[in-house]
Amino acid sequence: MSVILGYTTEDKIYLGADNRTVKLDETISRDDVKKIVAVNDNVAVAFAGFNKSQILFERMITNVTNKNEFYVEDALRYIKLIYWLYKLFWYKKIGKEGRVLSSRFIVAGKNKSGKACLYTTSILNGKLEKPSLTNRIIFPPSDADVKTCCDIYAINAINHPSDFIQRTIKDISKISKLISSTGDIWIHDITADTSSIKHFS
Repeated sequence: MSVILGYTTEDKIYLGADNRTVKLDETISRDDVKKIVAVNDNVAVAFAGFNKSQILFERMITNVTNKNEFYVEDALRYIKLIYWLYKLFWYKKIGKEGRVLSSRFIVAGKNKSGKACLYTTSILNGKLEKPSLTNRIIFPPSDADVKTCCDIYAINAINHPSDFIQRTIKDISKISKLISSTGDIWIHDITADTSSIKHFS
């Protein structure tokens, strides 16, 4: 599983993700995968785990007629729909894998009330977790100690606030073979109501 993380301040929301995908046998597949999907200037989703969940989400949003009217609640609703598609097609390969393999999601941006927020949810053991509102979150790779990854995240957030996402991903890549030292960052400026994605290597 990849590393994805989110963080909010008074005026910004951050999402971060590495660029590596691995096969089920944990051999490296690619190191150039974008795991953050920006729907519009106000909403983005970071994905980890079963990559078909991200593919389904991306296909769904291509049919959204007015992406500017897409909010955090809509992203969470689409994730719920992905879960139900896995259940509905339980007899097909994608349904079986979607229920057995974990999918993690961090949804960031504005809700329908115009408030900036950060939500997490997961599909684990065939069940969809209830979305949880948070200020900061990290989903570490499965081959790394959770506490160690959380400590790396916390130390970098305190000591290096301007580039803590890059540092956190690079530091965790030193203890995990499942993630790359490269990644992407989505930043939403709450005051200016704009966002951007940048790559780091």
